[in-house]
Amino acid sequence: MERRDFLGSLLAAGAAAAIVEQLAEGQSPTAGGNAAAFWGGYFAEHPAAAGARELFGGGHKRAGVVGDRQCNFLNYDAQKQTLRFPQEVSAGELPDYPGDVALQLSVGGIRLSTADRQRVRSLRSAQVRVDLAQNQRLEHFDDYLAWASIASLFVGEAKVLPALQDLSLSPASTKQVLLPGGSGSLGLNVSMAEQRSSFFHLLQRLVGVAGTLAPALALPAISLTAIAGVYKALGMLENSSTFLFQTAAPQPILTTQAAARRHDANMRGFNVISGDYVAVPQAHITAVQSYLDAYRLEQGYLIPKTANTKTQSVYTLAASAPPDISYVTLNFRVAPLVQMGAMEPGLATAPKLAARAKKAAGGKGKGSGGRG
Repeated sequence: MERRDFLGSLLAAGAAAAIVEQLAEGQSPTAGGNAAAFWGGYFAEHPAAAGARELFGGGHKRAGVVGDRQCNFLNYDAQKQTLRFPQEVSAGELPDYPGDVALQLSVGGIRLSTADRQRVRSLRSAQVRVDLAQNQRLEHFDDYLAWASIASLFVGEAKVLPALQDLSLSPASTKQVLLPGGSGSLGLNVSMAEQRSSFFHLLQRLVGVAGTLAPALALPAISLTAIAGVYKALGMLENSSTFLFQTAAPQPILTTQAAARRHDANMRGFNVISGDYVAVPQAHITAVQSYLDAYRLEQGYLIPKTANTKTQSVYTLAASAPPDISYVTLNFRVAPLVQMGAMEPGLATAPKLAARAKKAAGGKGKGSGGRG
């Protein structure tokens, strides 16, 4: 078993929070610690937190939040070959599935602007963190369940960043999660830890190789309380970070028409349909607005509609495509969970999620189910 798999298993078992806290002992969360402050309160506005209902999905006033690096999640309309803002995805476009859904999420590719690539060269690393949480508890569970993964890139002594094709995550990084009631929360953060931090050295040991974006840590379904503790401890290890992409607080996502009907209009959130989304930091959103109709998406990257992939590779075209922006592409697939654990074609392994989640949560609890 690899080191990252071993640590991931400990995290899933609930034992890693104590281990990470021991590693973080003596780390000061105030010594420049924007990461410690940010991750320590990351789930403070989830529905599980007291008084979070009206503010859920905001978080912009919390410590450690960087305003111009907040993620804008644009939907890619494959039929029209255009990008659109999430509010343009109407509730009517969501599937009319009853009950719970299985959501499959994968990261397609990462493109960094010239300035952001220079920041990575300077700090020698980048971490991509994706997290998903339930907004509604499974029946008989005391807590919400959450999933998280961290992929890391380390730049060698020559400070040469890998080519775009090496900034794509492998299919093994695909996550399948169970969302009761069709709603959940999504977080995407890309940051760079200081080289002197314990977090930098921990991930460097887990990844062990420079030059590619490699999965460092994957957490299967664990309780939201447990993952919040792990994030707080990891934030203390990380202490101070430079963010390239940031989600101030996990954003509510709605995947069915029923979930959209139940969603409070005063709460933030956006509709997610099966297909591709492009996360762009706020600092680059103005630049991309003039190009919403100029791209097509291929192999996880945006290239000009008129580009000829027979004469140039997708990666070469994406690297040179204007404007010079940073983005991360995500692919979502939404499928219903139907009676008796049967599954719509295409997500055959998804019904196993409930059994694995129940085992990770410690079996049957006394929760009331439904919304918290």
